[in-house]
Amino acid sequence: MIKASLKIVLDKEFKDLCRAILKALIPDDKTPPRGFTINGYCRENTLIYEISSSNMQLLTLSSIIDEVSRLCEMIEKTVRYLKT
Repeated sequence: MIKASLKIVLDKEFKDLCRAILKALIPDDKTPPRGFTINGYCRENTLIYEISSSNMQLLTLSSIIDEVSRLCEMIEKTVRYLKT
């Protein structure tokens, strides 16, 4: 079994967005690939996204990390734009 944990520490100005990020990930989390378990939660200003699988490929893990990172970046840019 392969387990991975992605931790994203949010700047103080974005710490309240942790739950919003998790909600944005819900569509992907509801139907993970077969054999995958995904658990996301917030701890203070840190988003923790845990993934485990009995048959995860490195490319799949890389794709998941890339997707979560792009989502966080998009939310950050949106919030910065709305604050201006």
